[in-house]
Amino acid sequence: MNLFTRTSPRDKKSNLYYITLIGLLCIASYLLGIWRTSSVIPRAAFDYSSGPPCEKFSKTISTRDLDFNAHHNPHDPPPVKAVAVSFPSCGAKLSEHTPCEDAKRSLKFPRKRLEYRQRHCPEREEVLKCRIPAPYGYKTPFRWPESRDVAWFANVPHTELTVEKKNQNWVRYENDRFWFPGGGTMFPSGADAYIDDIGRLIDLSDGSIRTAIDTGCGVASFGAYLLSRNITTMSFAPRDTHEAQVQFALERGVPAMIGIMATIRLPYPSRAFDLAHCSRCLIPWGQNGGVYLMEVDRVLRPGGYWILSGPPINWQNRWKGWERTMDDLNAEQTQIEQVARSLCWKKVVQRDDLAIWQKPFNHVHCKKTRQVLKKPKFCRHDQDPDMAWYTKMDSCLTPLPEVDEAEDLKTVAGGKVEKWPARLNAVPPRINTGDLKEITPEGFLGDTKLWKQRVSYYKTLDYQLGETGRYRNILDMNAYVGGFAAALADEPVWVMNVVPVEAKLNTLGVIYERGLIGTYQNWCEAMSTYPRTYDFIHADSVFTLYQDKCEPEDILLEMDRILRPGGGVIIRDDVDVLIKVKELTKGLQWEGRIADHEKSPHERVKIYYAVKQYWTVTAPEEEDKKHSYPIFHHRVCSDTLKMHPVYSSSSSPATNDVSSPLLNRVLPSRSSQPLRGAASRLLRRASSRGMMLRESSVRVRETAAEQIEERQSEWAYSKPVIVLDVVWNLAFVLVTVGVLWFSSEENPRVPLRFWIAVYNLQCLLHVVCVISEYRRRHGYDQLNQDSDSGLTSSEGSSEDESDGLEIESGTR
Repeated sequence: MNLFTRTSPRDKKSNLYYITLIGLLCIASYLLGIWRTSSVIPRAAFDYSSGPPCEKFSKTISTRDLDFNAHHNPHDPPPVKAVAVSFPSCGAKLSEHTPCEDAKRSLKFPRKRLEYRQRHCPEREEVLKCRIPAPYGYKTPFRWPESRDVAWFANVPHTELTVEKKNQNWVRYENDRFWFPGGGTMFPSGADAYIDDIGRLIDLSDGSIRTAIDTGCGVASFGAYLLSRNITTMSFAPRDTHEAQVQFALERGVPAMIGIMATIRLPYPSRAFDLAHCSRCLIPWGQNGGVYLMEVDRVLRPGGYWILSGPPINWQNRWKGWERTMDDLNAEQTQIEQVARSLCWKKVVQRDDLAIWQKPFNHVHCKKTRQVLKKPKFCRHDQDPDMAWYTKMDSCLTPLPEVDEAEDLKTVAGGKVEKWPARLNAVPPRINTGDLKEITPEGFLGDTKLWKQRVSYYKTLDYQLGETGRYRNILDMNAYVGGFAAALADEPVWVMNVVPVEAKLNTLGVIYERGLIGTYQNWCEAMSTYPRTYDFIHADSVFTLYQDKCEPEDILLEMDRILRPGGGVIIRDDVDVLIKVKELTKGLQWEGRIADHEKSPHERVKIYYAVKQYWTVTAPEEEDKKHSYPIFHHRVCSDTLKMHPVYSSSSSPATNDVSSPLLNRVLPSRSSQPLRGAASRLLRRASSRGMMLRESSVRVRETAAEQIEERQSEWAYSKPVIVLDVVWNLAFVLVTVGVLWFSSEENPRVPLRFWIAVYNLQCLLHVVCVISEYRRRHGYDQLNQDSDSGLTSSEGSSEDESDGLEIESGTR
């Protein structure tokens, strides 16, 4: 029908009749088709000469119901009753518990060479099965770089160093916080000026020095101020009379560990550090046959520097202040000089309070001098120089990798590393030279690229990982070649890369050659660090690695001990392992969800990301009123899995925004459809016991079905679909208005214009309803965000909230 030309009433009527006739024929054809296909057994297909038409056919039909179940697969195992695991809270006195550095246990060991102060872990039956509490009033630490100079008193409630080291400007206490002026025993005017003095003697700015180790670090001011020069320092000190010195360093956001040079090797590989430093660290370098300097030589890279300040350097001018005789100090320096020469070290310079030695680039010349200097001998070739987990120190010189004797003395044994920052992504010498045959240069570059993609995906799951300054101290429990840390190199964070001693490959040397830092660790034991060390923990296949070695709850309790309140966790492992881990973390009061693999939801490897709730011990006066029964203060998550901030009273912007939530992504099924979400949670609670009895793979399939349903619901109310729906209906309205306008003079017997007008109104009503529903859903999301941002705390248990946890797709 042409809408733009006038036609006679007779033609219009005939056209209308034709349309009506065609419509009736279509309907009749459709009904006939339905009738024809509704017969189960078409009689015309069979022809029997005797008896009723379908008599013989009906005899072949079995009265037994058809079985469509698969018979080639084994049945699911019988249901196993799941037991809810709960971990009680430890007492308030254990808020700084370090299991492997316990003072009472250390008294059982010899004091010779300070063996009693080194690492001694409890037996399996002695390990505590409780959660270490944070001290009362704990606050989220200041953000970097402000944290370098200030920390909350409530987090480390110890004032001993403020008195003992007052004149050396280690730390000061004012009001409710500690201030760190940057001073040290040998640099009371500040670490910055001290480092400038070193920079005038050796080049610290060209990128050749990237990794350093500070023995006897105090509160780690030396390492803190080296960070601004792109030098990452592994600081360590024992847990001794200088109470909480390493804990102060960690609160400042500086890499540090509890450790001591005693009878076992430092937990680092050979050729790891570009620089070693001792500022009045009180280590007897010249005694015991120089074994401690030999250990420094083992961990120093070829051409690396050793810096010594304090006794006995410059003893001629300082002997009175050190309260030692001149002969004693002179004899000590002579011992150190002799040991350094026996290690083939070259003394670069001694000026004022500083003395600097350099390790040779190779051992070509040193092997020739062994004919004159009989001691120390080179270590045997069967002694692995990278083996450093409970390995006894040896009084021998660790040999460097072989180089051609025709080569220059400047030829770097084992291969030269690039200068920082090119060093981060360049293929490390250990891989280039084939020391690790299992890893090729192509495989290394592929791993670097892969982890950039994975970290980018992690940031979509945990937005705080991508929020600059939210996290500072990060732990990677199974680092491999450091790809995770390398992907975060541009962020203001530092990563402790751990290579488990049970790993198939010892890759920690590769990590150091990239300019990163790390340590060895057996995750069946506690780490040598204080509680609440890390803001974020990443665990890749850790639970699979230790599946037959120790219980997963032991690893999780250690993770909970070293994780700060409000801190984040990402565990990457097989889906069956993660389901068990997720059940255990309910007893730790973690809130988390399982997300898909970054490549596909069909991958068995999934990602569990969670947040540790904020909780502390009660105030001391309240505890006394309750007859010394500890009460724990909690801040639990809201029903939308938003972790509430741990607020502070700091006036600085960095502290007013502390502890932004890890799981701040609202579950779509709850925010957009509150009634439906409430109903689903009610059904899940009602059937939770039955769900726990089912085999894990069944639960995965059911949760995947729920996930698909939620995605379909989200897609139906996504902005592109809404826009397309509205445009389509409005276009139909415009067309129908045009039809009504141009057919206004028609007078058909059938009131078609009335039907068109009613359908037009229906389309308009549909558009209004769709837009209203879209605005309501997104308005509810915004209301949730606003209400949660203003909420400081909420009381309640995590039982009801954990019922709402579900597998969430990582593709949203």
